[in-house]
Amino acid sequence: MKEERLRYLAEINRQHSISAAAKNLFLSQASLSSTLRETEKELGFPVFERTHTGVQPTQEGAEALRLIDEINEYVGQIRALGEQDPAQTRRASLIVSPSIAYGTLLPLTDLYRRRQPDGLLSFQIKSGEFVVSSIIKNDFSIGLTYMKDDELVETSRLCSRFQLQIEQLMLDRLFFLMRKDSPLSQEESIIASRLKGFDFALLPHFNSSENAAFYVGFMNSANTYTVFPSVAHQKSAVRNKNMIAVLPGFPLNYDKIRSNDVFTSRPVSGLSYRGDLHLCLVYRNELGLNEQEKCLIECIGEYFRQ
Repeated sequence: MKEERLRYLAEINRQHSISAAAKNLFLSQASLSSTLRETEKELGFPVFERTHTGVQPTQEGAEALRLIDEINEYVGQIRALGEQDPAQTRRASLIVSPSIAYGTLLPLTDLYRRRQPDGLLSFQIKSGEFVVSSIIKNDFSIGLTYMKDDELVETSRLCSRFQLQIEQLMLDRLFFLMRKDSPLSQEESIIASRLKGFDFALLPHFNSSENAAFYVGFMNSANTYTVFPSVAHQKSAVRNKNMIAVLPGFPLNYDKIRSNDVFTSRPVSGLSYRGDLHLCLVYRNELGLNEQEKCLIECIGEYFRQ
């Protein structure tokens, strides 16, 4: 079980409320409720039961939460040991959403290594909804994620409140990726709500986010959906299974020259929002960054300027 889920359970127990815990964790209530259901399914028993005043631990849940408190305390002690390690001053870490990771990890590694041959660089790929909250909670210092117009406004407020920096690196939109022999390839622009009877390849956030239907208007019972962990898996499904992937333009263009003999793409139209996606860099105030992290931010800026 992921360590972050243990922290989520502990916070729900402290607040006796899923909505209050979600607010403190900088998550949506729907996202935290979904994570709680998945965690209880993994454990094999309900941790909480609903009451007229909120939620209370079940008998099994109370014992589990006691153990979770101990685990969280030990994890904190282990992290404290790492903070005393001089190697931490040479480390830079980036949390990045799956669709952006596909086109950034290799070129960023190359840029970073040229400038910092002895530096330590690591990446963690997580659904975009967790990127900003992970930085606010000091789990990471730097992140890359997509945001819609309204999300950008709200995140900018959060960043101001928690003294984080946010930069828009590029403006993007959603596309359907398909094989050149797909019947949809004859269309100039595809209206999402009219699609029926197709097999779609999605990334995790299209399945787990409460805004999934808001992002894409084709999610209905007339189609089938498979969730893949990465863009590379999506593209393999399109190539080998003739599925249709939903992706922003950035990961499509990253290896366009190598893949344009097989694939083609069409913009998604008819969405319930304007369709713009802002690819954003979020990071802690420079006073909270080490030299390696500052270097990584410079590399990110250079890469997207190119």
